[in-house]
Amino acid sequence: MKKYSFTDHKFTPLLFIGGFAAIALVVLAVSRAATGDISFEAEAGTRTGQASIAADATASNGQALFFARSASTRFSCGSYQALAPTGSGVVRNVSNQAQLQTALSAANPGDTINLASGNYTHIHYRSSVGYNHNSGTEANPIVIQAAQGASPVILGDNGPTDRAVYLARVSYVKVRGLKVVGGIFGMSTGATVGVDFEYNEVQDAGDAAVSIQAYFSDHSDVSSHSDIICNKIHGSGTHSPEFGEGIYIGNGSQVDDASHDVLIQGNEIYNVAADGIDIKASTYNITVRDNFIHDINFTIDSYGRAIGIGANEVNYRSGNYLIENNVFANLTSDRDGDAIAIAIGHGGTTLRNNVFYNIEDRGIYMQSTGGGYGFGNPSATDVYIYNNTLWGCGTVGCLQDLSNGRATVTARNNLSSATMGSGNRAAVSGDFVGPLTGTANAGEGPGSGFKLKSSSGAVNSAVPISGFNKDLEGTTRPLGSQWDFGAFESH
Repeated sequence: MKKYSFTDHKFTPLLFIGGFAAIALVVLAVSRAATGDISFEAEAGTRTGQASIAADATASNGQALFFARSASTRFSCGSYQALAPTGSGVVRNVSNQAQLQTALSAANPGDTINLASGNYTHIHYRSSVGYNHNSGTEANPIVIQAAQGASPVILGDNGPTDRAVYLARVSYVKVRGLKVVGGIFGMSTGATVGVDFEYNEVQDAGDAAVSIQAYFSDHSDVSSHSDIICNKIHGSGTHSPEFGEGIYIGNGSQVDDASHDVLIQGNEIYNVAADGIDIKASTYNITVRDNFIHDINFTIDSYGRAIGIGANEVNYRSGNYLIENNVFANLTSDRDGDAIAIAIGHGGTTLRNNVFYNIEDRGIYMQSTGGGYGFGNPSATDVYIYNNTLWGCGTVGCLQDLSNGRATVTARNNLSSATMGSGNRAAVSGDFVGPLTGTANAGEGPGSGFKLKSSSGAVNSAVPISGFNKDLEGTTRPLGSQWDFGAFESH
């Protein structure tokens, strides 16, 4: 079974940032121990090397290439390809809701259910409450997908209990290549293992677009080991804007939901009403990488974070949250001070190799204001912020710590337009190849305009950090005599 966890951080911090008052930071530099740094293991893509039916370079179902970069990069979604059956599985072709229901009832490990173009009312796949659907296996998952070249649409009605695509108490099922419109939740799980959502477009959900959660009536029966990969997510919150997250992991109203081991990779999230990604405090082993979260205007009815991490009343676990290689752009708010790129309320969190730009209010925010809110677990206070690029952090700044001394923040090798303390570097526009607006795309994907010019003072002037040695694109650090500041190594 794939693992997305990384070990707790147990080294002496380079910098402690705490006791924040107004916008000033009090920084104390100390030495870092030579051992005990981050150890991280993860897998990208499928668990079992699932075979692909087609190999054409263009997605025939119109799926956008959300985060494709050049051949030198570590991760690219590429185009949608329907998967072939595995093991003794068979292909089940469907073209209407009745055929779909029959195929779901008959599905066995290794089967693929291929949906033709057309409208379908819902997909409910579960082994509970009147349903008796089969699970797949890790080697032979059940795949529910768009047929190659088809454009099936799953329609929900935004009713208070309607879920357009819902999987509960089943294991090893993939849902791929669908367009999901509406539903109070667009795509969601309850007490699943190994359920993956890949290459879907999820839009106009009443509340959250995609959610990974425990079973609704038994919060100890959690979901785990899910991939949310290469989806396009937008327009959520049509029913309740304050609950209109793009991706929702865990359950804020049920703090014992300890869903875990989730990989969120290569997704494009925009124009959602609430958080782009909301990770609740009892969850653990969550990896968020290679996503593009952009062009969100948070309204008066919603919260304003591209990513929120563990901002609940109580923290139950050590976290193990890794946020790397993402691009955050063009975040605004109708509220005062509420457009935030990343709000952290839980320790055991590492941010590295991310690009932030045009953020109206705050770049990175330690969200803890006392009274038991955030950083409530005294053994989970460490936050590590390495080699990020932040430009245009807004009215408050690139790093704001309101944890009242609860958080221990280690910030190093960051390149930012506003001060982040000793060990980091102030950026100027001349450091970057440009462009620095819009998608900041220099031809190699969103944010690539923030690659460094070879003449920049940020080149060959940072320090090595043990535990990782790649930049946002997967280039090994250093390329020169020393590491570079920021998310990119200069070529």
